[in-house]
Amino acid sequence: YNPYLAAEALVCGDTARYLRIIEGLRGEGEQPTFVLFALTSALFALQDGGRLFNKRLQDAVESAAGRFSRARIDDAIAQAAGIDRAIKGVGTGDPWERFMTLGLKLSRGSKA
Repeated sequence: YNPYLAAEALVCGDTARYLRIIEGLRGEGEQPTFVLFALTSALFALQDGGRLFNKRLQDAVESAAGRFSRARIDDAIAQAAGIDRAIKGVGTGDPWERFMTLGLKLSRGSKA
């Protein structure tokens, strides 16, 4: 499993794949900080049209442009900030559970 594939699934609206990858990353012992980096990179690129060094993820972000409202992306970024706090131990909740919640909430806001 690869955090960039999770980010790709997230922006493509493939919730089942996203959740499967997140569970796989958790099971493999991947660091949640790296997963968060990949996800937030995609979210910020969706928000402001920024470029990503991962070509496959960049293509997914470009394809997803317009799929999510600005408010939905802003909310996902705020959720990511909460995940960051949870990873650091100053926020509440399990980061992995919060990754799943982020994916489920963002998919509900998809225009696809």
